[in-house]
Amino acid sequence: MIEKRTWEELQDVGLLWWINRALHLFGWSIVFCYDERGKLLDVYPAKVKFRGFDDKTEEDGYLRLTNYMSKNGGRLVKDITMPDNIMPTLVKPEYKPVTEIVKDITTRTGIAGVEPGHPNKR
Repeated sequence: MIEKRTWEELQDVGLLWWINRALHLFGWSIVFCYDERGKLLDVYPAKVKFRGFDDKTEEDGYLRLTNYMSKNGGRLVKDITMPDNIMPTLVKPEYKPVTEIVKDITTRTGIAGVEPGHPNKR
């Protein structure tokens, strides 16, 4: 199930703040640009120098997100527990032991990897 939402809703419920908190760690942010009447003109990712938010913004973000979670918690649980919500294209990743990965890389590249027992192993 996919329900289209607006950028404004993402911002209003506190999710934009939450996402930007994580992106700030890497020097990124999602930026919203508005005209003088408050109409959203553009949304884009940007590199930024600042990290984190002031105390007022943090408090407001937690309040908005907590409010959203308290109003929608039941639906969120229902969304993830209903079997018909599993996307048909979902593919379970295949995990290999590290030794197999090293052998695959060695075979493809011709460069010897550091395998268990190899003299260069630290």
